[in-house]
Amino acid sequence: MLTRILTQILKNDEQKGFTLVELMMVFVIIGVILTFLIPRAYRASIESKYQLVRQTSTELASWANEWAEKELEVQPFTVTIKATSNLNDYTVTLGNDESVDWVADDGPTSNWQGLDTDLEVVNLRGDGAGNEDKPNTSVKDIMPQAKILTNPFNGLSVFSSGNYPVNSTVNHAVTGAIGCAYIADDGYNYFALLFQGTESEGFTGTNVFYAGQADDTLPGLRNGIFVARLMPQ
Repeated sequence: MLTRILTQILKNDEQKGFTLVELMMVFVIIGVILTFLIPRAYRASIESKYQLVRQTSTELASWANEWAEKELEVQPFTVTIKATSNLNDYTVTLGNDESVDWVADDGPTSNWQGLDTDLEVVNLRGDGAGNEDKPNTSVKDIMPQAKILTNPFNGLSVFSSGNYPVNSTVNHAVTGAIGCAYIADDGYNYFALLFQGTESEGFTGTNVFYAGQADDTLPGLRNGIFVARLMPQ
């Protein structure tokens, strides 16, 4: 329509130039078009970033499973220490039952990126004599630096404190922040990654995660990114 109007104006007024009314008509039409195009472009940009977060979460889930398997392989098994931990035991150090462990948390309660001194206080099942099967590494430790993933909403590493919604003084939502949770169901623990959306209002209570995701219901977990379904032993 805009092309047709401009063509007609140019045809009729090639020698005279544009009148004020004609110019105003063109600007009004352009404004109407932009009113529809800009919101659609914005929504498309946001949705594309959400897809990147999902892709990032899928890769993190793969690294999490690789980490748990590596830890299982190197757990102590000697005459004095007969380790009995299984994959579930290691995986639960990455998630939280009916809550969430944030990937960006570098504290002692999560093995996504905890320091060695932190990992020492994460106790798994051992031989009953205090010789626990302690993780030797974190998920971040086994990831090549070139493959460290970022949050497309802020450009920061998924392990950066800038993607940690829980702060000692400020509790704030961080769009694209990723956390891990699990729920016991039918004898199994179902693990999944969840992430915050643009409408998230905090880190506890309602409206925490991207639409449809939740850390306290199985359907909410299934709307996230699957990590594992493991049986505790």
